[in-house]
Amino acid sequence: MFFTPTEDMEGILMGESVEGEQLYEKISQLRGEIVKLKEERDALIEQARKLRAEKFQKLENLRTLRETIDKIRENMKGKLDELQALKARKDELINDLNEMRQSLKTEDKGKNEGVANLAAIQRRIRELEWQIQTNSLDIDEEKRLVKRIEELRKKENELKKYAKLKEKYKEGKAQLLAKKVELNTLRSKMGQIVGELKEQRELLQKKKAERDALVNQIIELNKKIEEVNVSIDKLKTEADEKRKELGSAVELSRSNRQGRSRQEEQKIIERKKEEVKEKMKRTNRLSFHEFRILYDGAQGTDGE
Repeated sequence: MFFTPTEDMEGILMGESVEGEQLYEKISQLRGEIVKLKEERDALIEQARKLRAEKFQKLENLRTLRETIDKIRENMKGKLDELQALKARKDELINDLNEMRQSLKTEDKGKNEGVANLAAIQRRIRELEWQIQTNSLDIDEEKRLVKRIEELRKKENELKKYAKLKEKYKEGKAQLLAKKVELNTLRSKMGQIVGELKEQRELLQKKKAERDALVNQIIELNKKIEEVNVSIDKLKTEADEKRKELGSAVELSRSNRQGRSRQEEQKIIERKKEEVKEKMKRTNRLSFHEFRILYDGAQGTDGE
């Protein structure tokens, strides 16, 4: 007669005490708790991964936004520089226009004085000169004619001056008109740039608001990631403690099983000894296996 390992284990389980059952339940509970903690930790690790991916994307968006803001500022600086240059040119044009207007006022007074008489004066000078050259004149008459010619010469020079002044006035008016056209063009261009600057400022404020919102979102993500990491570490610590507790429980269970196995084995040997003694009384015949059980308490493995 012999017992297989399976039969021995069944006998041990059937003979376990309440304390053993509680220990078994504790081991099962600890294993379940460890599995649950691992699942929770895995879920948090996945959550942290997603949060980091979201943070990375927002950091990329933030980098792009900052580049956009820098470009807007650079563009605005260029527009402001252009506006300052146009303003300086406008001030220069206004100054030129004021000077030209003042000059034209002076020129306008004499631009038409006696211009129509220039030809008549020149003709009269020629007549007087011819009269002096061709006629016999007394000294007084000749002096009178020479003096008259000199007067006419002065008048001729004045009229020539007025003629030049008239031409200059025309040129000045043309230049004045050109300056006015340029000034109007400058003012139109400045108005356009001012409008563009207004749009750029509005866009800049919008992008800065988006940037600030992204920064706040990244700060919040960092907090969440830190909280999740703390929770992961906490779960790991808790799981490690549960594993240690499980190891101790398993070791205690193993030790208890080994103690119960020895006790069960001794009970079986004592029972078989009694059976062998009864057989001796009845038959007075024993097998080698029964002989060993009776005299040295050894349990055989090959039964009769």
